[in-house]
Amino acid sequence: MFDIEFENSEIGHVTTVIKINGEYFLLDQHPPAMDLGTYYRDWSIYRKETHGETLLISNVTVYEVRKSGKNVAVREIGILTA
Repeated sequence: MFDIEFENSEIGHVTTVIKINGEYFLLDQHPPAMDLGTYYRDWSIYRKETHGETLLISNVTVYEVRKSGKNVAVREIGILTA
């Protein structure tokens, strides 16, 4: 899971992520799944076209979520910066 913070907004965003061969792919509300660079560009373009503002991702806290039986474990992996 990615917990996203933006440079110029108090509003954040959370999205699901899958890691394949060391590379992250984001599975957000709208298909298709995207690699990090594509997601970063598309988020900025989408906000500019639909809301007239540009939101740039400043950093992302990465969490690992695992289910084991009826239990769910959440672990903070680290922080990615733009």
